[in-house]
Parts: sequence; structure tokens; C-alpha cells
Amino acid sequence: MRITIDDNPSQFFVPIIYGSSGMKYFEEQTPYVFPEYGGGTSWMDTTYFMFVTKPNTDPPSPWLWESFILPVVAGEIRTGGPDEGKLIYESFITSAPPGPDVLGVLIECELEQESNEPGCKWVLGPKEYTIPIGHLSDSRIYGEADDGSTIEGYRLTYD
Repeated sequence: MRITIDDNPSQFFVPIIYGSSGMKYFEEQTPYVFPEYGGGTSWMDTTYFMFVTKPNTDPPSPWLWESFILPVVAGEIRTGGPDEGKLIYESFITSAPPGPDVLGVLIECELEQESNEPGCKWVLGPKEYTIPIGHLSDSRIYGEADDGSTIEGYRLTYD
């Protein structure tokens, strides 16, 4: 969170990430420490999250919620191709034997051109969820789509 009182310079409130290392990937824009989830490309060193998607309905209907468990691997800044300059978190896409486990993009963060501040998104099917960096933590991920639908993840495993 960034706060400005009167004409004073902005101050940041930065959470302490417990039980997880992290990097200041966009240090010139914010001191926020982005979490690392696991460290490799094996299921043994991967962090698992339980995710729940909720469509925006009135009244809210738990019957329409979907839940799933996904492995999430550490973020990295891409240095080439169309994803250059983006912080990418990935997930395993598993296939039945003998097919290999394949990494796929899960969450991507980049500098927004208008504000020059980092923002994150997750495209899941036809929906794109916006994830403020404060809602991308070591234990919880929360995003909201333009139509008010949400996705929320809770970490199941720790390093």
C-alpha cells in the first residue's frame, strides 16, 4: 500500500513475507517483495494452492463456485520474446503418462503503461482477473474480473 498525506512524499507499507523468499522485481516503482513459490520444475519443490472461482451473482450462489488445486512455481522476469520484462508465475499442466509435465503461464505481472506501476493478471478461460500486487502474497492470491467475478487461492504447502 502506498499512502500520501498532504504534500508529503509517498510512503510504502510493505508486508513481511513469512516463510518464503522473495524479490523486489520492480524496485524502481515499489519496494514490494514478490513471493517465490517453490524453486524448481519438479512437483517435489513446487507450492500448491487451493483456488476457488466465484461468479458475480445476486444473490451469491455457492452452487456456481468452482475449486481446484494447482501447483505454482517461482516467478521469474522474462528477458526475451513477447513476455520480455514480465514477471511470470507458472503452473504445471499435467498429462497422462507417458506425457511430460509442461509448464504454462499462470500469473503475469508487468508495468502498466498509464500508471508506470506494476500490476498482475491471470487469464483463466474467457475471464481475465486483475490481481493487485498486495493481493499476491506468500499465502493468498486474490483477483477480480471486470464483471465482479473473483478468484481466490490459499497456499496448501510451504517450503
